[in-house]
Amino acid sequence: MVGIRVGGRPVAVPASALAFDPASGHGTIVDAGTMFTRLSAPVYAAVCDVFRSRVRAPVAGPLGGFDTCYNVTISVPTVTFLFDGRVSVTLPEENVVIRSSLDGIACLAMAAGPSDSVDAVLNVMASMQQQNHRVLFDVANGRVGFSRELCTA
Repeated sequence: MVGIRVGGRPVAVPASALAFDPASGHGTIVDAGTMFTRLSAPVYAAVCDVFRSRVRAPVAGPLGGFDTCYNVTISVPTVTFLFDGRVSVTLPEENVVIRSSLDGIACLAMAAGPSDSVDAVLNVMASMQQQNHRVLFDVANGRVGFSRELCTA
């Protein structure tokens, strides 16, 4: 990953926090086995800052592992993950927030990764954010691609 945009606005994070480095394990991976996107603490903080500034509503208390939650109707900004080779995936509302069926709270469906383990420097684009997208892994050429595709099953 080379960048993130929220509501079309670039999120200020160093490229070194996003690009995957196989020698150190730093950077970003795409993993359908992880439920919600986890971002390293500085990347998550930067994403939340831009998300909250775009939503412009008071943040409610946390819900489970999510800390950017709202108990009012909000206009959800898109989140775009940018990759090498001008590849990007723009996530619509259903891939950006998770809604509580009990009390109508909507939370940013991403969280900070663990700060006390080797995964503290890893960003994971997870299954919630991949839903209704075809993800193509071109392992031979070290590329990934995305296209919107409504899945039924």
